[in-house]
Amino acid sequence: MEISSVSPTVAKPVDTAALTVRSAESRAQTRELIQAVRQANESQIAGQNSELVVSVDRRTGRLLVRIVDKESREVIQQIPAEHVLRMVREWNERRY
Repeated sequence: MEISSVSPTVAKPVDTAALTVRSAESRAQTRELIQAVRQANESQIAGQNSELVVSVDRRTGRLLVRIVDKESREVIQQIPAEHVLRMVREWNERRY
């Protein structure tokens, strides 16, 4: 039986400046997205009784865009569709 040596894993230093820049960019993009959704809803692009709702699926990290009935809160349309999200979730679970 052959036993090979195991080299210890050395953690690489974290570039906090780069993280701060990415974080600032991410916040700026989020603000832009929120403003765009507000403008779309003010213009009633989804209709008088519907609104655009944008969120992130927690399990996949994917952006979700939904058109929702303002009164019933029922999802009229979703991109990506729920079956697509299920496939991505299952694929991600199999990878790990």
